Amino acid sequence: MKIEERLQFTAHYSAQQVCLFNEGIFVRAYNQSAYILTVLMGMPFKVSYRSVQKLQGKPVVYCRFPISKLTDYFDDHIKTHWGYIVKIPSVLNGYDHWFNLITQETTSDQMQLNICTTQLPSVATTNVAATNGRSKVELTLAQEYFLKNWQPNVWPLKYEQNFIASLKKQLK
Repeated sequence: MKIEERLQFTAHYSAQQVCLFNEGIFVRAYNQSAYILTVLMGMPFKVSYRSVQKLQGKPVVYCRFPISKLTDYFDDHIKTHWGYIVKIPSVLNGYDHWFNLITQETTSDQMQLNICTTQLPSVATTNVAATNGRSKVELTLAQEYFLKNWQPNVWPLKYEQNFIASLKKQLK
């Protein structure tokens, strides 16, 4: 599948699923899917940026991880002829800002970043806060997204556990 097709497919289906494309022993997520994985879901994948000559120098953001780790991250995934689909409802409110932040921070042809919610406070930290009299918790964009969109049996159990663990860690 050509890069143009991968980007169109990813953009078209980004509200319902993450698209993971086979690349040897890895799967790669582009643009919106990379945003969902690294920012909204808080997965620790390295995010890279490249200007693609086939697309007249258009920037493309992507992340990848080994196929062997797929079941560690996603219990429910669907195999396709080009890779995998993970059905996750998504809201891409901060995507454009995130994409522009990554693609405008460099003058080189390729840049690699470790995107963590703590490294992008303007994108990832919201004004939502809760206090219990002793502690204050500021929700990251990923935490706020998860909480606002939580429904029983939609997210894999490990993400619910990670969400609670991330809140507990902030209280310490």
